[in-house]
Amino acid sequence: VTLVVVVAIGLISYRDWVVYDELARSAEHARAVSQGAAALLSSVKDAETGQRGFLLTGDLEYLAPYEKALPVVAEQVKRLQAETAGDASSRTVDQLADLVRQKIEELSQSVTIRKAGDLPSAMAVVRTNLGKATMDRIRTTAGALIEQENAELADRTADARKRAIRARTVVLGGTAVL
Repeated sequence: VTLVVVVAIGLISYRDWVVYDELARSAEHARAVSQGAAALLSSVKDAETGQRGFLLTGDLEYLAPYEKALPVVAEQVKRLQAETAGDASSRTVDQLADLVRQKIEELSQSVTIRKAGDLPSAMAVVRTNLGKATMDRIRTTAGALIEQENAELADRTADARKRAIRARTVVLGGTAVL
């Protein structure tokens, strides 16, 4: 009887530990995707801030946030796509990547026109409201992705806690039986 109880405790504890480990990895993945989406949104806002400052002033110093953000945005998009390849979030990340590409193109177009000294044409690009609409869609898509990943993180964390409690109960209960 003692041997059966010890083996049962070992098997149940091992199984719960393996599942707990998988849940922890899944939770970390959800956290990474959520944080990556938030960082990408912030970087796109930085690019937009630099573009606005430059359009308003014509001063190249205002382009610093824009120019700094461009390679960061590209890297963040790649990282998010790699992180979500093959999982449920990949479609949302691909949509977000396409919106970000559109937004960067719009920013680039107005900056290029303004650098050429044509403020009215640069402002005409802004007045189409395409950039605003795209940024609104970026915010909505990134927000949905963050919300989805945070919900997954909460689910995984709750499941992991349940497994930990069960393992503890089995070990303590089995020890009491012995």
